[in-house]
Amino acid sequence: MTRASESFYYDEKPLPRLGIEDLDLYAFQYYLKKTEQDNLGIDNQRLLRSWRLLAGDHPTIAGLVLFGKAPQEHLPFAQVNAFRFPGTDSSGDPSDGKELKGQLLEVIDQAERFLNLHLPIPRQIRGFEPEAKPELPSAALREAVVNAVAHRDYTVQGASRLL
Repeated sequence: MTRASESFYYDEKPLPRLGIEDLDLYAFQYYLKKTEQDNLGIDNQRLLRSWRLLAGDHPTIAGLVLFGKAPQEHLPFAQVNAFRFPGTDSSGDPSDGKELKGQLLEVIDQAERFLNLHLPIPRQIRGFEPEAKPELPSAALREAVVNAVAHRDYTVQGASRLL
């Protein structure tokens, strides 16, 4: 039987062999500043606990994935393997491949750069200048990547793949 205060979400599970020193508090502060939440007047540790990124003195899985100093050292499958296959057949060898590692927000940015590098962007001439007309809006691509990494099951032993 679980207590009402216990969570059913895997990403809120604390990692007892890790401590707050395994979190990059500078990255957390940067995130707060970038999202204009740095003036809440709440202690960082209290905020981390209320966001369920810290349980007691231990980072949760979400805390480690988002702000860990070395997330893949403790969760080796918390990465994205990105591949570029020529044409539409993924059974052959990829023409490019990267392991996207780091904190989750960095991995998302790396995935966006990989997609921008490999997705064709047709151009239409408007007046005297070519105008980019991407087949897929960058906001939709970013949303798909964010959903893939944010809602994945980290109990599954295998990296997310971007093909």
